[in-house]
Amino acid sequence: MLKLSALWMVLFIAVLSFAMTDAAESAATQSDGMAQPDNGNGTTARQPSSPVSKIEAEARSGNPKLEEALGHLYLMRGNGVQPDYAKALGWFRKSAAQGYAAAEADLGAMYGHGDGVTQSYPKALAWYRMAAAQGNANAEESLGTMYMDGSGVNRNYTEAAGWYYEAAIQGNAVAQDTLGEMYVLGVGVQKSDAGAIAYFRESAKQGNAVAQYDLGYMYERGVGVPRDYTRAAEWFGQSASQGYAKAEEHLGFMYLKGNGVPLSGVDALAWLNKAADQGDTIAERDIGSMYALGKSVPVNYATALKWFSKAAERGDGPAQYELAELYATGRGTRQDNTSALKWLILANAHGVSAARSYMATVEKRMTPAQVATARHDAQIWKLFHWSH
Repeated sequence: MLKLSALWMVLFIAVLSFAMTDAAESAATQSDGMAQPDNGNGTTARQPSSPVSKIEAEARSGNPKLEEALGHLYLMRGNGVQPDYAKALGWFRKSAAQGYAAAEADLGAMYGHGDGVTQSYPKALAWYRMAAAQGNANAEESLGTMYMDGSGVNRNYTEAAGWYYEAAIQGNAVAQDTLGEMYVLGVGVQKSDAGAIAYFRESAKQGNAVAQYDLGYMYERGVGVPRDYTRAAEWFGQSASQGYAKAEEHLGFMYLKGNGVPLSGVDALAWLNKAADQGDTIAERDIGSMYALGKSVPVNYATALKWFSKAAERGDGPAQYELAELYATGRGTRQDNTSALKWLILANAHGVSAARSYMATVEKRMTPAQVATARHDAQIWKLFHWSH
């Protein structure tokens, strides 16, 4: 669906700034050259002075760009003020009625997300198509996403790639990155690592954090380019500086290994904690491993248990295995074979090959009733987590 990319936000702010300046100049002209309305008691009526009021006054002249900009102002209210979807919808409709493509795309997004309206993929699709017919890149990208996800249409990766391409050649950073990912996987297009690199690079240059991470990953793994840890770290760093959790985790791991950056446990832990704070399971597992093995930090099994537990509860198989081992050996907690077996069963279900043989070892130390309890607990975990 429609996303407010970094480039789009710059353009919107530019339009909004122009609108505010234009409105302010208009108000100044009226003040300097025309008598102001009397409020009925002999004093000058107070005129709207806020930027929103000035823009709204100008938008009422029927300028579709200002109408669309005002719609976004109501949609993006901040500082604790909730968006006013009704007013946003009204201004987008006024602008779209004049055929303004950006407003048509905005209406598509509101119907696609159900913001202030009943969600309707058919209506979203109709508005996106109207905007895309005029070459609106955001609408083209959104159509690509609808076909990619099968939202309101039959899933069609080839069709999705076509729409992403139309948006990408206009510089839409989200479409460029998504198209790059499709080239990596060979989904909807013929697999091409070189093509992926080209699109990732174009998107990353615009500051797209996901593309910067993707490009770093390609350099880290040597896919489509020679392996280069230094460049990988540079791109991960740019992405991580924008708060992208996957990049934070990868950068932390690179500091832990000294790949492309100086070996630094302090920096590793700092970046991994940033990623873990956002719920990144690999970062949580990495921190657990640091404390379990004493990598750049003193060994602390209780802390390792805490981090492995976080990742295990989110469904990370390797973390479930590590957690099971701590329970089985009584490190960082009392020995608990029932909990150990439960997590081994789940680790095995998540494809950790070592879990199966360890299960047999742990079961030998347990009574049939304890084994039954562990299997029951594992089943309950699956039912709860896999159904949500």
